Amino acid sequence: MRFLQTLKPRKSICLTAAVFMLAGTAIAHADWRKDLGVFRIGIIESEALRLSPGEMERVRRGYADALSMPVEIIRARDFPALIDAHASARIEYAIFSAAAYSTAFLVCGCNEPLVQPIAADAATGTKTVLLLDDTISLSQLGKSKGIAVPGKNSLNGFGVPLASETLVSGNLKGDEKWLTFVRDTTVAARQYSEGKVDGFFATVSSSATLASALQQNAPLAGAVAAAGRKTKVAWISGIIANGPHAVRKNLAIEAKNILSKYLVNLAQTDPDLNDILLPANDTRFATASHANYATAIAATKMLATYSTQPAQ
Repeated sequence: MRFLQTLKPRKSICLTAAVFMLAGTAIAHADWRKDLGVFRIGIIESEALRLSPGEMERVRRGYADALSMPVEIIRARDFPALIDAHASARIEYAIFSAAAYSTAFLVCGCNEPLVQPIAADAATGTKTVLLLDDTISLSQLGKSKGIAVPGKNSLNGFGVPLASETLVSGNLKGDEKWLTFVRDTTVAARQYSEGKVDGFFATVSSSATLASALQQNAPLAGAVAAAGRKTKVAWISGIIANGPHAVRKNLAIEAKNILSKYLVNLAQTDPDLNDILLPANDTRFATASHANYATAIAATKMLATYSTQPAQ
């Protein structure tokens, strides 16, 4: 009996301590709303301008209802301004392009993707391809008339090929004499059709394969047909995921879970708001991970390195 009597108070003390610990955990989970005061969402001005004032208010109210706290939408002049706001913690949440997310990560390492848009055909982003005259092989690129590159600052057009370890033996340096830089893919395709280059880089859906890339892209197929040359898809990159909705890593896990669930289910719970938030060709949100942006981050890093190299 004496043994049992000494045991009971200890059990009571343990139970009391557990209750206080659980209460403390609940309070900690609730404190993130109090700590933030207002949840701030960043969007670039050009994206904000495509929405009416009423649509912007619907977006703000949707997030506020989901989070059960005040929400403010911050308009950034451009992506560099949005990246700065996210990196400096002036906003908790940002709607990024793939390049902007990658740049923000390289700047501060403080952000993580929450969700990404998904197209009606389930495409999760894009890939870069090299369209090449069928008589030329990848090993012969240095002896060809050249390859047209759509933009020195283009993530898909130049950054992805720069970062690739499968396009040529070793990475591109970017100063190869057989690279011809042009304004965009339209100019690149025209130069190919005129016989000025033997190939060009272009962008296709993430669902494309070496065999299906041209069939899936009518404009590219038309450009190749106009060239009157037998053309092959000689190389295809990894996926450049659609630009994510990203949060700061130190945002409370509960907040991240609420937002992720809210956006993934939005196509069913509020189709109109879902359409307002999504780019034109996308139909729903899906959860995203940092790994989805490995190709984009590598390409962005290579572009940054290339742009800071001294002129030869």
